Amino acid sequence: MLASTMVEPPRLVDERFELQAEVGAGGMGVVYRAFDRARGNLVALKLHNSTSATSISRFAREAQVLALLSHPNVVKYVAHGVLEGDRLYVAMEWVEGVTLFQQMNDRGLTLAEAITVGLDVAEGLSHIHDHGILHRDLKPSNVMQVAGRAKIIDFGLARRMRAETKLTQTGTAMGTPGYMAPEQIRGGTNLDVRVDVFALGCLLYECVAGAMAFQGPNWVAVQTKILLKPVPPPSVYGVAIPLELEQLLLAMLEKDPDRRPPDVATVATRLRALGALDTTVRQTFGGPVPVTLKQPVPWRSPAEPEYLVLALTAADTKLDQLDALVAPLGAKVTRLAEGAVVIRIEPGEGDAAKRAAQCALAVRELAANWPINIVRNREGAIDDATQELAAQELAAVFKRGPTEIKLDAETAARLEEAFDVRRTKTGLVLARR
Repeated sequence: MLASTMVEPPRLVDERFELQAEVGAGGMGVVYRAFDRARGNLVALKLHNSTSATSISRFAREAQVLALLSHPNVVKYVAHGVLEGDRLYVAMEWVEGVTLFQQMNDRGLTLAEAITVGLDVAEGLSHIHDHGILHRDLKPSNVMQVAGRAKIIDFGLARRMRAETKLTQTGTAMGTPGYMAPEQIRGGTNLDVRVDVFALGCLLYECVAGAMAFQGPNWVAVQTKILLKPVPPPSVYGVAIPLELEQLLLAMLEKDPDRRPPDVATVATRLRALGALDTTVRQTFGGPVPVTLKQPVPWRSPAEPEYLVLALTAADTKLDQLDALVAPLGAKVTRLAEGAVVIRIEPGEGDAAKRAAQCALAVRELAANWPINIVRNREGAIDDATQELAAQELAAVFKRGPTEIKLDAETAARLEEAFDVRRTKTGLVLARR
């Protein structure tokens, strides 16, 4: 565990907090159950475990954010300080309960319970926003269920809306893949409360439908779908919910922030207006058996590009280089987390498949070793393509094969007259001429 990479903390922190047991660990800290001698009760004490200057600054900011907040649906701040060796700590109230993630896995929620969660989290977020803070990492594991009520418990990525000092570079995405708004994925610098509206929509959708709003075999697939794919209405999972609730969820998950509810207070008002809901049927995290649909959800909406080019790039690649290469071909670039890139072949003059091939070849000229996949935007293609990219990346790490521009059979057939399409032992590829 991460705790083992650091010097063991003292059993008594700041002459006040007696550490009793380690209860969790994450990327920035280890959490202990501790006894607070000053107040005579238990606290959760998070001890920072990184020497990175950025990580230290972010951890310090989490403590400062918590100190500003006081709301029944937000974990309470107790104290923070610095130990010998410049290790930071923050102490919070000790919360007895289970995370929302655990509850969804163990027993699910009824519609009535889901709406209670939604209201509690919305009210907590409203308090956070009133203090000029964005949460940016709302998800089921960051919400605690305590005696039937929800409490937001983690502020590791929270930031002031108009922060003078930014801890991430322009274009860097921060958050959890399945709950990030499109503008957050793009690494936008002018984020507002609507990113938390989107995350709350993802969380509430999951509570209601028993399935995540955006699903995929890996984070590249999930983020690509958040950018491009319309979310399926919860009713496709066989869930009987009021039309007003379904419409609210779909509005919260709009790609364009201007089409979402403007704030979480508006969401709370619409949730309260739903009235009495089912208190008996529980959804599980895996979701119920889907019903036969009379009108299945279209796989690709008219606004989506027919073709994409997906690539795994070096993390330090400058996007302006890619933009300059593909813009003349009618394509737009978006960087995902960890250097992955999705290039949209926008509607325009010329065959979209051929422009996608030209775009992929142009990207290959920029870097010889990036795994690249040309994707026809059909059902299952994004999942297949991102898994293929991951396999290529792994093979390259172990020097078991070259990185290639992969094609599906249908795209290869459309390109073979004008391009050098080859069949290799790993499948169909587009070769340099």
